[in-house]
Amino acid sequence: MKEYQETRDAQVMPMYEFTAQLAALEPPDAEMQRLLGAVSQSPAAMDGFARVAAGVTSPAEFFSSPSLAAPS
Repeated sequence: MKEYQETRDAQVMPMYEFTAQLAALEPPDAEMQRLLGAVSQSPAAMDGFARVAAGVTSPAEFFSSPSLAAPS
């Protein structure tokens, strides 16, 4: 059971942290503002963000996507 709990916790921690950040009702930090700005410019990224909000995609996976990387 311990191994299952550790695996489960590792999988759900990014969503927990994302939800806790939203629940704080604080303005997003500069990095999150940049990422959300990038999301707002792409229909595909908007779909991906909706998948995060629905719990289908891990926030860690979505926000580390190369398509959201800072422009060079």
